[in-house]
Amino acid sequence: MRTKTAWILASLLLAPLAAAQEVSRLEISKPPGGAEALTRIDLYLPADVSSLDFNNPINGERTRLAVAKDDAGGDLLAAHDAVNAEWVAQGYEVESPVSFAGIGDYANNKDVNIGIVLKVAPTSGAKAITIEGTVALNFIDTSSAKKATLKAIPTETAWGSPGVDTPIGPVRIEPASSMFMDDVIYQGYQVMSPNAPVIAVTVVGGDASEEANSMGMGLEPGMFVIKGDAPQTVDLNVTYASTETKEIPFKLTFGVGL
Repeated sequence: MRTKTAWILASLLLAPLAAAQEVSRLEISKPPGGAEALTRIDLYLPADVSSLDFNNPINGERTRLAVAKDDAGGDLLAAHDAVNAEWVAQGYEVESPVSFAGIGDYANNKDVNIGIVLKVAPTSGAKAITIEGTVALNFIDTSSAKKATLKAIPTETAWGSPGVDTPIGPVRIEPASSMFMDDVIYQGYQVMSPNAPVIAVTVVGGDASEEANSMGMGLEPGMFVIKGDAPQTVDLNVTYASTETKEIPFKLTFGVGL
């Protein structure tokens, strides 16, 4: 296998919104014998993420890669789509080539990292790649906050399940951080809702969130803690909000160095 990895700054095209966008990492894999090639691109985008919905940060329907090509005539996006079509024909599921890869600057609550994975390598002799598209990020509109009581929400949800239907849309509970104290487990749970982000939650009848928090178990918005064995279902008092999606266009050309 031949793998090329480079940490580079992008050569930006003339687009005011892209003034500080960067490609921070490029990895190209060309296995021998016709095995699947890969081009991995890490893209750094400036953005204020103080109200980002961290449990559902990217809007997949509005995020798209429109162009991925090299300067030797290779259409990387078309080749990637052709590989995906073969996978689908064989009964496999495929994912978008664009995904959320984390926060760029946690300390200052800003900037995002986006991953782009293409199931193809650039054309032999190519010296540059051009990518163009849109990343759509979901932000919580805290001014729209409302309260609701959700009944009988399971504390265990099957993998891939959207959850149970509730008055605020589908809701599921996922295990998060945990802590042991005097042989007793304190299990944190995250309440997830793609349509209405949960920004505060308590269990009807009481939970151990305050106790766990006082012992140093950090809790994120939308989390609660159960002490000991968890019940199969819980009733929840939640504060939820609506989501605003903001689109960030990108258009960059950068060297390949093959």
